[in-house]
Amino acid sequence: PPAGDRPDLDDESMQQLMSLGYLSGSGGAPEPGAGHADPKDRVALHNELIRAGALLAAGDLQNAGAAAAGVLEVDPDNPGALGLAGVLTVNSDPAQGIDALRRAAENAPGSWEIRRNLANALHNAGDLPGAAREYRAALDLQPGDPATWFGLGNVLFAAGDLVQAEPAYRSALELDPDQPAVQAALGTTLGRKGDLAGGRVLLESALAVDRSMADAWNQLGILKEKGGELAAARADYRKALEARPEHADALFHAAKVSLRMGEVREAREWLDRLKRAHPAYPLTPVLEQRLAAD
Repeated sequence: PPAGDRPDLDDESMQQLMSLGYLSGSGGAPEPGAGHADPKDRVALHNELIRAGALLAAGDLQNAGAAAAGVLEVDPDNPGALGLAGVLTVNSDPAQGIDALRRAAENAPGSWEIRRNLANALHNAGDLPGAAREYRAALDLQPGDPATWFGLGNVLFAAGDLVQAEPAYRSALELDPDQPAVQAALGTTLGRKGDLAGGRVLLESALAVDRSMADAWNQLGILKEKGGELAAARADYRKALEARPEHADALFHAAKVSLRMGEVREAREWLDRLKRAHPAYPLTPVLEQRLAAD
């Protein structure tokens, strides 16, 4: 979620990069403080960061990182360059990327964008308490950013704190209602909390907009299965597998619900697919035991 080899970033990572306020011209640019660089160099450094932003927008991550590195050679504490370098590096070298983002946050304590990107990096590195702390710090600075609320909700959900994850997701939706990923996350949270009807409404609404969300189809199937709609649940597991053919949980649930429906042969076929795609899936022995009993 720096200025070395070009990392392989997905669309979400690119969106995170473009969300850096000091590159977007949004007015959130952390300026180098007195003593960071000679005043006569500051215009040149600022222009170089703008160039880095243009390279980034063009998808040229390698040269964007090189431009940030050039700024850091002149001004090692420049928070804009540190932040860009950190986000560009965090996928290939999490420790180095997080260190750069921490330094950027220390040098620009008023930049909520840097705090949010640091939180993203900590979450991806598995530091859930640290990520939650940084998301909250970003929200203290800018409570109106839906992506930050969504990130906080995801961290809390991953930590098992569904009670606090729900209001974080609701805050994200209040700020930006047309986000199927947030709707799906909130629907999943409600379902886990036992609100099957509320969870289904949100998941179905999300999937009406974006039918490619395999996790959402899988979660919708789980809620239908819990409600006793076995055939409908299996249909949703199949849709999850159409979107992502090796979705481990969807393969497991498709096998399990087929067994519950008394269709042993189909259950074995799903289980065989699961074992081929995910030999170490932890719940496979449970299904094998049930099939052996039939």
